[in-house]
Amino acid sequence: MKNAHLLKFTAFNKKNENAPFYTKRQVFRACILSTVLYSCEGWCTNNIDKSIRKIYMTCIRSLLGVRISTDVDLCLHEIMMPSIEVLVHETQRKYYMNVVNNVDKHPLLCRIMEMGRNSQLPSGHITKCKAMKHIDKVIATNNKQCISQDMANRRDRIAQTTKTKSMLYKLWCPTLAVHDVYTTRKYFPEHWRIAWTRFRLGSTNLPCEKGRWNDRNNTKCLCNGTQTETHILLDCAERITHIESVQELFSNEDQRHTMKQIFDTLKKFEKV
Repeated sequence: MKNAHLLKFTAFNKKNENAPFYTKRQVFRACILSTVLYSCEGWCTNNIDKSIRKIYMTCIRSLLGVRISTDVDLCLHEIMMPSIEVLVHETQRKYYMNVVNNVDKHPLLCRIMEMGRNSQLPSGHITKCKAMKHIDKVIATNNKQCISQDMANRRDRIAQTTKTKSMLYKLWCPTLAVHDVYTTRKYFPEHWRIAWTRFRLGSTNLPCEKGRWNDRNNTKCLCNGTQTETHILLDCAERITHIESVQELFSNEDQRHTMKQIFDTLKKFEKV
């Protein structure tokens, strides 16, 4: 059932290619998150089903407009979204704390929880059932900062990693701050925004990108030099951009112009 919503969201993004990112994100929150997290208060386990995690990340990548193989941490950090495990934990925390603080409104549920804490084994021993162990752990922890902590931990992982894509990402965005493009309601042509995002996350079809996992000999640039992402922005004789540093293209100033430059650059240098 949940897979059907994934297909609908993917179809929505394809049919509404020019819809602003803000609109797509609101659809994702209203239609996908509410479905994926439906009745998650009763998931009394720390192990989230792989299919739920896959649906969540596929929708995130579809929202951004990048490949399905794009790094998980980079995708979530780019739009400041927590992992599905943390979202489930936060939903459960709010629900269970509401039950604990309003016992009179939930007498049946509180009675069931009490029975779970004192379940009797066939041997006659009194023990706590596995579901109640999870619930009591969530209540005892009551961590209101779990989402912000998850995002901070992800930021630290990206800052410390030496993966190729992460190193490129840190070159474009040394501060690892979320860009205004994802938070403002200002309109940008979505095909520009998608090209700009693909470049930031290393999800392009540039020969140098394909050469990392396919044909390493096919990395020649239009100028007959060796193509890299920084080369086509700063050094190539055929380049479209005229900048002193790559950070200029990913700053919060003159966003429409920089997006257009990235879009035109990919259009010229990508070889599909």
